[in-house]
Amino acid sequence: MIRARTLKLGVARAGETERRSVVTRRPVDVCLAMIVRDESRTIRRCLASVKRHVSGYVIVDTGSTDDTVPIIQAEMRRLSGSVIRESWSGRFDAHRNTALSAVGQLTAKLRDPWLLTIDADETLLGNLGDAIKRLAPRYDVIHCYAADLEYRFRKLLAARVRSTRRWVSPIHEYLETDPSARAITVEPSVLCLRYGQDGYRRRHGATWLADRDSLIRMGPQDVRSAWLLARTYESAGRLTEAAKIFAEVKDRADDQDMRFQAAWGELRTRWATPDDDAKCARIAHEMTQMTSASRAEPLCVLAAIAVRQRRLDEAEILCDGARQCDLPVGTLMYDAGANAWKPDMLSAAAAFVRGEFQRAAALADRALDARSVPAPQRRKLRRLRERALLARG
Repeated sequence: MIRARTLKLGVARAGETERRSVVTRRPVDVCLAMIVRDESRTIRRCLASVKRHVSGYVIVDTGSTDDTVPIIQAEMRRLSGSVIRESWSGRFDAHRNTALSAVGQLTAKLRDPWLLTIDADETLLGNLGDAIKRLAPRYDVIHCYAADLEYRFRKLLAARVRSTRRWVSPIHEYLETDPSARAITVEPSVLCLRYGQDGYRRRHGATWLADRDSLIRMGPQDVRSAWLLARTYESAGRLTEAAKIFAEVKDRADDQDMRFQAAWGELRTRWATPDDDAKCARIAHEMTQMTSASRAEPLCVLAAIAVRQRRLDEAEILCDGARQCDLPVGTLMYDAGANAWKPDMLSAAAAFVRGEFQRAAALADRALDARSVPAPQRRKLRRLRERALLARG
């Protein structure tokens, strides 16, 4: 089992200053390991973000019919490595283990190599080599967050090769490491994966149904697998089924973060389908009790309910509370928008209902300044600002 911690680089905690100041001076050997299929749209962008951080690569292609392999060979021509072609087996872990085995052979003569894992529709932000130099004296596994425009998910990014064992699970696979491996989650300001949502699997909706079938075939669901099944239903737009499974996970989970994630999943899926505000408010209140109101997501939902019910003073208080919440760390998933533009969007709506049109336009402008606003919400904000400006005269 991995002993995990979350730290922000450059900010020493009590008793850690001397140990954390140790930086390995020699270059870090990092080997890229990926599995791909028909990723010609995204692979060049991905490799451009990582190739300066790696000294070698192993990429398993599971049946591309486009230019994925030629693009890889052109982009990585100055590095040692290989593209391994395999027919798709139906198991992600099998192909990742092929790559892991080849990484072991490629790095066998290196002193302390590391493994970098990334998907083709992701790009790496930050200096991986510098982060590994700082963390290698104390840690063996590095997690970071993969971010799209709204949500951020904790993901494995890199691991010391000698600490790895094998990938496990045919879908939503995870890397099994030595029991003594020490893990850390770094904050987005240090390292982050930008999730493009334009890879092969995102472009082929049938993959969600295949994911569902694979998870069901795995038999009785542990809490992690059940949560992943609920997420799969959510991604496929099957919100009623997702909400039911999220609720079951919430009742079964012992881990506080998993309970929060399940409650938040239930809230998201119920909020997106016709449901009564009272049920959503009850779930949001449960979430605030789990975290002592230290997370912005449930506060934003309660604020949205308050705006809809014209309880505008309450909505403003909840928005102020959301703005004061720090970005959560060490958690499986969080809504970055709740700590950025969502409180301003909700305050703008409340100000508009009050007739405070100039303030509503200003708040909408401030929300639009955030680059992370998804297109549908950006359109809503622009319409709100235009209506407020017209009403102000």
